[in-house]
Amino acid sequence: MNYSNDNDNILLTQYVAKADEQILNKLLEKYYPIIFGYTYSKVKDEAITSDITQQVLEKLYASLKRNKVENIRYFTLSITKNTIIDHFRKAKFERSSKEKFSNNLETIVENQAEIRLSGEQDRDRTENQLLECIDQLPTNQRECIKYFYFEELSYKEIEQRSSFSFNEIKSYIQNAKRNLKICLSSKPREKL
Repeated sequence: MNYSNDNDNILLTQYVAKADEQILNKLLEKYYPIIFGYTYSKVKDEAITSDITQQVLEKLYASLKRNKVENIRYFTLSITKNTIIDHFRKAKFERSSKEKFSNNLETIVENQAEIRLSGEQDRDRTENQLLECIDQLPTNQRECIKYFYFEELSYKEIEQRSSFSFNEIKSYIQNAKRNLKICLSSKPREKL
């Protein structure tokens, strides 16, 4: 395949002049292997590479329809690079958020266990108290906590399964964590 940037810019000019979808599709097909190869060299996972490549093609398709682009190759690689960066930021954020909340939840349970309970039987009581507190949460918070911790879904997966936005999910989980801490600290000590 010939990857001449001049020919690509000519095709782009023809697309803009004629608004012919076939020309745009021809350009996108031509850049698919470039996008895929570059993405795979950075991500090293074929499934993620396919997803990112698809996102890049969708962004290109939308951008080329509404924006004037001088250099298609540079523009394509810029979108690809930015989409890869977004992927890594999102993955890091989700991993970090999940780890922080998980650590905090463990700390809450451990602190309660250290203060009030000892032994296996007591640990079961603490877990039961935690489950009782979860059941007392408002529906939105309880639903997000169960998705996040019990089903181990990411914020994005919760967003797809529920009617909540990403920011709402983040807020519900943060508020649920605070409410669980309050609930657990107000539970009376159970005697053997």
